[in-house]
Amino acid sequence: MDRLKLELTVIEKTGFISYFLIVGDFIRYGHEHGIACVARGSAAGSIVTFLLEISNVDPIRYGLLFERFLNPERVNPPDIDIDLPTTGAPMSLSMSARNTAAIPSRKSSRSARWARNPSCATWAG
Repeated sequence: MDRLKLELTVIEKTGFISYFLIVGDFIRYGHEHGIACVARGSAAGSIVTFLLEISNVDPIRYGLLFERFLNPERVNPPDIDIDLPTTGAPMSLSMSARNTAAIPSRKSSRSARWARNPSCATWAG
């Protein structure tokens, strides 16, 4: 429970709450539409990404460090690498861009730019 509280505090302090929720929606949308997608890399070090089903790796079980993924000094959104088949990528990115356009917060503009920038996802054909 301490680990979860720490992660949530850092995510809130860095202003990336919307970012995590948007990525969670993005992944959930993919799963609901039969698009294979899951985060990989340092994102697997977060219990929050695991609980939001962004990642399918339990960081507690495997001793992964959250600090490698996100720390309070970071100013850019954390990298959440997502592999998508090329057939599902345009639909998922379109859905994500629509959902982020309505978010009014100051920090969410970073998330909106991320969602409209396909270079942030890894395309696996």
